Amino acid sequence: MKVPEPKQTAAGKWKIQLRIGGQSIVVSEDSKRACKAKAEAIKWGFLKVQSSPEEMTLEQAFDKYIEKRQAVLSPSTIRGYKKIKQNCFQELMPVSLKTLRQDSIQRAVNKMAKGKAPKYVQNAHGLVSAVLKEYYPDFRLTTALPSKTKPDIAVPDDEDVRQIMAAVKGYRVEIPILMALWMAMRVSEMRGATFDCIKDHRLHINKAIVDDENLKPVLKNTKTYSSDRWVEIPPYIEKLISELPYQDGFIVDMSGAAIRNSFYRLLKKNGIQQFSVHSLRHANAAIMLKLGVPNKYAQERGGWSTDSVLKTVYQYTMQDKMAEINKSVNDYFEDKQH
Repeated sequence: MKVPEPKQTAAGKWKIQLRIGGQSIVVSEDSKRACKAKAEAIKWGFLKVQSSPEEMTLEQAFDKYIEKRQAVLSPSTIRGYKKIKQNCFQELMPVSLKTLRQDSIQRAVNKMAKGKAPKYVQNAHGLVSAVLKEYYPDFRLTTALPSKTKPDIAVPDDEDVRQIMAAVKGYRVEIPILMALWMAMRVSEMRGATFDCIKDHRLHINKAIVDDENLKPVLKNTKTYSSDRWVEIPPYIEKLISELPYQDGFIVDMSGAAIRNSFYRLLKKNGIQQFSVHSLRHANAAIMLKLGVPNKYAQERGGWSTDSVLKTVYQYTMQDKMAEINKSVNDYFEDKQH
């Protein structure tokens, strides 16, 4: 089929509309001859047309956004992005960016909010926002999002700490659990710790292991600049490490899932409340607060990037400490009644 003749627009441009492979392509040039020649070249495959970014579907934009950051972001972050793409906004994924509408995004968010935590919804929407900002910057998001709620994280108190230490004693998982509880280490940091990082009874935390989207372990740098730190190894933990049957490579020879599953089984076996492994790091921060450790030193010991992060996220006061504070306040006012 011949290429149609160009038509002149009111602005003086010459335009031809082609239909190739189900896709509508508009060729526009200043002269009739140039417009016809370009259309011929496109029709017969001599010239490829780069579609504008807004012609992409939301799914294609997601894929491009993630692929572009594959080499610079943590494998666990990439895994999180892919999970959001797989589980969220599914009804919008086939929609082209240019036909995407704010009310469609709002409906998808409202639907998600019925079964997901506010933080999850906000993270998912944040990724959509970043994708649109890169590939369709003219799109203006005005989505109403659910308000964040205060996280209800169970943190071991003094008695829990004692019971946990007794429950893991002698088991393979004892070293990683004590690294979290006693040394305030993240699971990724304990998995990345190697024997050659030990010097003068201290451990240099400078590597981490996380799982990629295929759940394969990947060695990377620590989470933040502040996470690269030296931590004193308590004599008890150092003795456990020295008694390991191997003295080369990684200190903790367990996957993140194996650490968590072993810990949960031991908690259940001993009738102890279920705590996450990461909550042990929270407990360490709360213990430092209870012991009166200045924030500056607690921040350095735990590898928190800012003082505000330490105070607002990790310092959960223990129940017995709060009871002590409540008693002192109540005693003060009761004394004034006499």
